[in-house]
Amino acid sequence: LVGTPCGGGQVTTQYLLTFLETINQSLLHKQEIVRGIQASPEFDAKNQAHIEGLQRAVNQHSYDLNLYTLSGESLIQRGRNHIAQVCLSQGYDKLIFIDADAGWTWAQLKKILDSPHPLIAGLCPLKMYPLSLNYLPFLEDEQFFSQGIRSHESTKKMAEYHKSSLLKVPFVGTAFMCIHRSVLMKLAETCDHYLYPNPYTGQAQSHWDFFNVSSLNDTFLSEDWGFCHRARQAGFDVVVDSDVIITHTGNHTYRV
Repeated sequence: LVGTPCGGGQVTTQYLLTFLETINQSLLHKQEIVRGIQASPEFDAKNQAHIEGLQRAVNQHSYDLNLYTLSGESLIQRGRNHIAQVCLSQGYDKLIFIDADAGWTWAQLKKILDSPHPLIAGLCPLKMYPLSLNYLPFLEDEQFFSQGIRSHESTKKMAEYHKSSLLKVPFVGTAFMCIHRSVLMKLAETCDHYLYPNPYTGQAQSHWDFFNVSSLNDTFLSEDWGFCHRARQAGFDVVVDSDVIITHTGNHTYRV
């Protein structure tokens, strides 16, 4: 499930064009899988077992993407909770939040979706200069950064130090975050829940408060950082792929 909260009921042109290209590339990817298997000398189109094997291969190595947008919701934490509830109640394997002002490539999306990590995010530049990415490192990694700016260059140095583009961090924004349903199911065991009308049907439904705002050690945690904190308390690592950096559109498009 691709979940995009858009409280004002709008997405950027960059988001729209990128999403359309993503759907196109996803379909082409499925076609490549099918052609590759059908081209095998062992494949017999009249053999039911081979047909079933082809379908299993397509299901295993490709993705069925569905988009869920939410407009008219003024509270971002309530919007994210609702989208997470849709993910669970409708049986999706993964939820990937993509912000309404983001831009990305199919390769970036596939890299995040293919990751075995149950909670992983690509990075996004904040709408500011000098450019700073939307995560916070652990204290032991602060040595790579200056004046709180998480620059692309400093992030690369941290990745080189750890000898991996996949980095564990305490907090990252949800602009391009993929959450496996197992994370949500685990958090649902202890999260508060509440009844709230479904924005499309008006019927009251139970929602888990995965993305509530809170304070921690005199620091205010936004809904995305609060989610990361609760996920780590539940035993999950918060992982970012420092090779995946999307764009962020405001007055202009911020990119590294």
